[in-house]
Amino acid sequence: MLPRRSSITRVLTAAVLVGMGLWLVMAGLLGSTGSVVTTQLVTVNTVESVRSRQLTLAQSHKTPVKVQKLTHRHSNLTLEKIQSNMTLMKVNMSGLQKIIHSANKSQNSAAKTSLKVANPHPFHYLLNTQHACNDKDIFLIVYVHSAPNHHKRRSVIRQTWGSGKYYTQKIKVVFVMGRTNDGVEVQNALEYESDVYRDIVQEDFLDSYHNLTYKGIAALKWVSNYCSHAKFVLKTDDDIFVNMFTLLRHMKSLYTLKANSDSLLMCLVWYRMKVMRTGKWKVPKSEFKDDYYPTYCSGSAFIMSVNVAIAMHRVSYDVPFFWVDDFYITGLLPLKAGNIKHKQFMSTYVLDGTKLKEKFTGPQWYSYIFSHVHDLDAVQAVWAELVKLAHGIVVPDIKYAYAGQLPKVEKKILP
Repeated sequence: MLPRRSSITRVLTAAVLVGMGLWLVMAGLLGSTGSVVTTQLVTVNTVESVRSRQLTLAQSHKTPVKVQKLTHRHSNLTLEKIQSNMTLMKVNMSGLQKIIHSANKSQNSAAKTSLKVANPHPFHYLLNTQHACNDKDIFLIVYVHSAPNHHKRRSVIRQTWGSGKYYTQKIKVVFVMGRTNDGVEVQNALEYESDVYRDIVQEDFLDSYHNLTYKGIAALKWVSNYCSHAKFVLKTDDDIFVNMFTLLRHMKSLYTLKANSDSLLMCLVWYRMKVMRTGKWKVPKSEFKDDYYPTYCSGSAFIMSVNVAIAMHRVSYDVPFFWVDDFYITGLLPLKAGNIKHKQFMSTYVLDGTKLKEKFTGPQWYSYIFSHVHDLDAVQAVWAELVKLAHGIVVPDIKYAYAGQLPKVEKKILP
């Protein structure tokens, strides 16, 4: 931030007062007769110059003009005294310049200090889809954490739950990633994919596990800059299956009822998760000293109102980088932003990805929304069945007997 306005005002006020003081000094020296004096040194040469102009004017009109007799009204003011006061004026002006210089130096110093941010995110786009949200009626913008070499995962998403042709509400999906070290062939293939589908957002940070926080911030920045008119935002990963039919129905209900839809952060909420000191997610005390994390969301999928996404991006510059992206994005940023409450959505998550078909094509298919994908080849078959269920084309095979219809069991005689 720049220095407070009151500080600058005090400096400028001081400068004005010094200037007024100089004027009063000169006015006092030149007298108080009320005459308008346009210069501080009236010399004989000046008087003669005025007389000469008056005579010339009179001759040009050929009419007698009375030449005004000009005199120095302050004959008692000696040249030495004027020079002395001019020296005083220079000294005071020098002091004024020092005051202004000091104020400017203080302002510049404060400005340099304010430019230091905790997490600047100094990355640039390698690939961007600026016009993905040109449609002004976007209901849900989905950003998917992906990687440059995950082409097959993105292709499956585009053909299944990420395709807008299945829904009445308008959705848009973009895939967010960093740069690759896998060679120029991977990048060239990604650029071709981007030209075809126009749904790739790539920044120039290295796409790695410990840089997932950069990926999350990149996505929030993109939503804030290019899709801020959407109603809701879904974050997910490219190995997550989404029952978009149930999700959109639920989100439409929330939007219609205005149930905290402007400050929504809905997810599988983790409370007092223990900080891991060993293994893949090891976090040393030097990076996070507490033994438990504050409340945050599972990073597999979470839904938020677009206002929340914009607010979290805005405060991300003030929150120091922390590589555990789930906790940073959905824990630290909401904590900093304030007025964002986590809403539990646990019942819609299938934590065992091996049960994908069982859960999403069974009699309770409409109760589940998110699941990890263990078998990428099975996703399209499950999706095709789910589409039929959602449109009422097929009825799920209920394996449970109704009351009064229990199967008969043959009696066996024990030996």
